[in-house]
Amino acid sequence: MLKGLVIEESNILSKTKVSSYLMVGTMSSGKSTFLNSLIGLEIFPSKNEACTAKVISYIANPVMDTFLYLKNNANKPIHRRKLDASHLNKWNEDEKIKEIIIEGPSNTYREKHFCVIDTPGPNNSMDKNHEVAMERAIQKGNYKKVFYLLNASQLGTEDDKRLLHFIKENCDDKNVLFVVNKSDVIDDTEEENLTLVSKSVEKYLTQNGFKLPKIYFVSSLAALLAIKVTNNIVMTRKESTDYRRLTVLLDKKLSEYNLNVSKRSSSKKKVASFGDPLWIHSGIPEILSIL
Repeated sequence: MLKGLVIEESNILSKTKVSSYLMVGTMSSGKSTFLNSLIGLEIFPSKNEACTAKVISYIANPVMDTFLYLKNNANKPIHRRKLDASHLNKWNEDEKIKEIIIEGPSNTYREKHFCVIDTPGPNNSMDKNHEVAMERAIQKGNYKKVFYLLNASQLGTEDDKRLLHFIKENCDDKNVLFVVNKSDVIDDTEEENLTLVSKSVEKYLTQNGFKLPKIYFVSSLAALLAIKVTNNIVMTRKESTDYRRLTVLLDKKLSEYNLNVSKRSSSKKKVASFGDPLWIHSGIPEILSIL
């Protein structure tokens, strides 16, 4: 377990322990947006290229409104009133920084602390250090479960198969949960609906050595936009357009499917219950109920 950071007069590491969850996935799987939707803040940079070059742990603490962070396991944390993706972008470019631990607010989970560990995508052909950093994080084993991110529009790539093989060799199957992100691209047609896609994903994972895999479907983008609307955060024109589009597109299918997988609908009471239908049907509340 990671040591928790708590704002105290001395600003030192406390002995508070939190459950940690490792996030893995190839580039373009949407890891950053998924992580941001879990904590309800846009901390992890999200763009159409390699965004994460370090192992970055974020301890979500709903009672905090400022941030603490450590670089390379320094002895004393640094306090910041504000922190966003621009800071992580800058740290990602600093070759001297190998690992970062942050503790800060959470706008989603109102019951307890949890920690998400972001890892670099292994398929950055320009920098093999990304793959090495990810493999070391997996082999450390200092986490409760692994969330494996799959891109709903790019299943079955060679990069993905290599990563699945590494996870299979280094993790216990029962501790690996598969999250099909960007599920809003799945058309609700006879040829491509959630049931057929879920069977296809299950077959793909079984062929790669995972028996009875637990698969969840989410739209991280939908969840983030719903959080912005709920908290009256100004959105760009594109975000407003996406919000309207996803509100029409998404219905109960994601949330109902995920609840059938997890069988833990009673734990939803622990998660911030935003009234926005887009949040409810994004699939993210079911993921948060696992933490």
